[in-house]
Amino acid sequence: MAALIATSQSSGTPTSLKLPNYNKLPVSGDALGWHLCDYKGHPLYMHGGGFAGVRTQMSFSPDLEIGIAAAINSDAAIGWLTGRVVIQCLQYLLDDPQSNAMAGQRVRRFSERVDEQLIDRRQRRNQRLLNFELVGCFRVPVILLHR
Repeated sequence: MAALIATSQSSGTPTSLKLPNYNKLPVSGDALGWHLCDYKGHPLYMHGGGFAGVRTQMSFSPDLEIGIAAAINSDAAIGWLTGRVVIQCLQYLLDDPQSNAMAGQRVRRFSERVDEQLIDRRQRRNQRLLNFELVGCFRVPVILLHR
């Protein structure tokens, strides 16, 4: 069993430490679907996902003996929030002196970030509409049924 656990936590796909993942943490690779991240010198295994209306994030650190799961009702516009919840929990669990300040900053930044994403989404949608060429039109016959 120990060998299986060691294999599952070994990187199969190395990446550059300079490339942050969606949680803004350095990531060194992937191991059986887990992103191998670094949180203040501790290995942190993370994986998230979701579908329309739900976003999830699971993270664990074997050397800290901490595991955290987060789930939110959301669409992709605030999917990043699950990762931020995990990081905030880690800060509290590790008695990070910056945890309260970071929580306040995240609360203040939340509405700004959502507004920025909505503006970006609208701009991308409008750009797609501008690039749309009308190639023809058709009429759908309407059939009225009477009793």
